[in-house]
Amino acid sequence: MSKKNKVTITRTDDFAEVETELASALENLDDANARIESLLREQRQPEGDDATETTESETDMTQTES
Repeated sequence: MSKKNKVTITRTDDFAEVETELASALENLDDANARIESLLREQRQPEGDDATETTESETDMTQTES
């Protein structure tokens, strides 16, 4: 049988730097997602009011036609 070689893993500070950069990127992504969500809520509110008015006027037209 072949002799097993011992494997040593050397960890450098590069991993710490990468982890810091990833944490920063995730934080920026969370901020961007929060801003987008806020903008979408603002856009949906007026459309929701218009959609209600359209539905009511469509209901009135249906009743008039009958």
